Amino acid sequence: MHCVWKNSKALFQYALLFFMIAYWPAWLIGQGVSRILILAMLFLWFAYKKKIYVSREMILILLGLLFSYFLSMIFGGINILIDIGKILSITICFLFCGLMRRETFIERYKNLLFFITCYSLITFALFYLAPSIFDHLPMIEGTAPVANAFFSLIPVTMKEYFRNFGCWQEPGMYCVYLSVAFVFELFCTDEVKLKRILIIILAYITTFSTSGYVVGAVLLITFGARLVLDKKEMTKRSRRIYMIWLLIAVVGILYSYFFGFLSQKNYVFLKMQSAGRNIKSTSWRLRAIRIAINLIKQYFPFGSGSEITAEYLIEGTILTATPLNWFAFYGFLFGLIMNLGIIFFSKKVGKHLIVSLGIWIALIGVTMAQEMSCTYLMLILVFYSLNMKK
Repeated sequence: MHCVWKNSKALFQYALLFFMIAYWPAWLIGQGVSRILILAMLFLWFAYKKKIYVSREMILILLGLLFSYFLSMIFGGINILIDIGKILSITICFLFCGLMRRETFIERYKNLLFFITCYSLITFALFYLAPSIFDHLPMIEGTAPVANAFFSLIPVTMKEYFRNFGCWQEPGMYCVYLSVAFVFELFCTDEVKLKRILIIILAYITTFSTSGYVVGAVLLITFGARLVLDKKEMTKRSRRIYMIWLLIAVVGILYSYFFGFLSQKNYVFLKMQSAGRNIKSTSWRLRAIRIAINLIKQYFPFGSGSEITAEYLIEGTILTATPLNWFAFYGFLFGLIMNLGIIFFSKKVGKHLIVSLGIWIALIGVTMAQEMSCTYLMLILVFYSLNMKK
């Protein structure tokens, strides 16, 4: 009976985590309904557990984020639907981190992303072999129309430029979640697992995401630094595995460049070679950085609020540059807390200065290419990282 309850609890936690991080559930039922269901699941969990671990630091983080958010509403602009949603998101992550210990979250997240990654690679291969399999699946909107295969979204309209979307609206967003899983796999265990790393590397390659390629390379190099610095902790097997990963990663990238799937190789590497001058996605991201800097200057120190954000989105402007958006949209205090959270996360995971710096560069790099200002994943990492108690 104890085993049944234990397995049921784990399945419940995986379902909750999937519902929080995957793109299509909220798209399908609406952000508002999604948040209400997540809150209901959290209250069910609390009713079963009958206790919640909340430290003084977590309460201060919650109050700091909410206070800064309210100031951005007062001195910037208000969009009531967006604001209620963002405030609920912050509260949800506070409750989530109080109910799930950090070590449990890392384990659950690693396992869930490993499953999603394997599933997405299988559907990626199936689409090349038999694309008609996905013709009758329900369609939803990502950055392109995608077929919903539940644990994977298939961009069936992108047959000449097919990329691995994972469970997210675009490959670049997939790379954010993939990169956090990669950090956990490389730096939150003393005995890394070869099969998991191989799967993640393959997933990076099939996204054909420039930021994903760069961040994956940074994390592999950073892990090499960890091997040098942790000679006593890291085993000889880990060192051999690292060399295998490095070889596979290099071969995979070279294959993508010289023999890549149709036009992907041209798109990915052209962005690197031209520094983005003629590539639309890169120019959008550079524009997002300029917008964020201008908003910081104009609305310092309280932030522009959600009304300005909504106006840009209605115009079709892509607002990536997450580390800057925290300051631009929600004020200096919000931006300080969130960026310190990423720094502390990198410090706790990396342990050594060089390793921590590499992890921080990777996380900042991948989030600069996406808008993740109030996503559950970023908030959860910050709550765990700034909480001094384990």
